[in-house]
Amino acid sequence: MKCPIPAALGAIVLALALAGPASAMVMTATFDSNYTDAEQACAQSAINQWQATITSATTFANSVRFRIVDLGTMGILASTSIGSGYAPLMAEGEWLPPGGGGGGGGGGGSAITPWDSTTFITIDLNSEFVDAGALAFGGPSDPVVGGKYDALTIFRHELCHAVGFSATYTDFAAKVTPVPDPYRTYTGTDFTVELTGAADGTHIPDATPDLMNVGLAEGVRKDISSDPDLKVLMDAYGYTTPEPATLAFVAIGLASVVAARRRRAA
Repeated sequence: MKCPIPAALGAIVLALALAGPASAMVMTATFDSNYTDAEQACAQSAINQWQATITSATTFANSVRFRIVDLGTMGILASTSIGSGYAPLMAEGEWLPPGGGGGGGGGGGSAITPWDSTTFITIDLNSEFVDAGALAFGGPSDPVVGGKYDALTIFRHELCHAVGFSATYTDFAAKVTPVPDPYRTYTGTDFTVELTGAADGTHIPDATPDLMNVGLAEGVRKDISSDPDLKVLMDAYGYTTPEPATLAFVAIGLASVVAARRRRAA
């Protein structure tokens, strides 16, 4: 029996055929019981995008754990813990107090890789913001909600740390030097990228708009960028990714499928 392929699904099938394996990077997730279905779906959308973005045959040995916990009242929206590393994402205009907070590995990092069996990754949302209804949980096809922090952007950001954008990981840390003060520099094969100082985790300074900035403003959505985010990850770990045009086509296809399913469910 033949089943016709919906137009939206046809678009994603074609996109993935052009891009090669859809999920060469395999990442599983474990959600704590206080995650709602909508919150899980939002996080899974970000996971799916990263799996479609990194086409290297990479399997995370351990599930990434997602929690909603009290991260204090320092304006931290979310954080990613990698082994002993810690990388906070701040609400824009809020900063870590002097001497406070972890540094996403700080300096040097541990002898671990994102996919090592001894690597345990935890992504925490701050319950203060979740309980206050300050986060908007939605998929790629949903509009950005003004006056709320975009949870999809938060998950994309934290997962970027998880897949390698962190000085906790050996291969990344080996290319980071503590200059120019108070910043740091990632030195790739034929490029350099300025990073925040260790006290602000492994991030791109806010003066350069990017998914990996320290701060996030309300009503703003950020996508995974080819430069510098993917450029750094490819350099540090040898990851492969689809061509930019194909990657955009995959993202459009994924969003279309989500939208089509919601229309059918309505």
